[in-house]
Amino acid sequence: MTTSELVPSLMFMTIAATLLIAVAAFAWFLRKRRNRTIAAHAFSDDERTPDEAARGVGRARVSDAPARETERL
Repeated sequence: MTTSELVPSLMFMTIAATLLIAVAAFAWFLRKRRNRTIAAHAFSDDERTPDEAARGVGRARVSDAPARETERL
């Protein structure tokens, strides 16, 4: 192998090692149930906090509020 062939392979190995470490760190993070709840909330489109979602309590979204009539006849 020449020097110019070593650079791309070194870059690939660095990216692969970084991804492996990131996946392992995320798996370590998910070991606790509370962290799994937080991760599930982060990847969902629910705007409630994880505690509110667990209790079934919710905040009214701005889009869910009834529109006010600005014109009066």
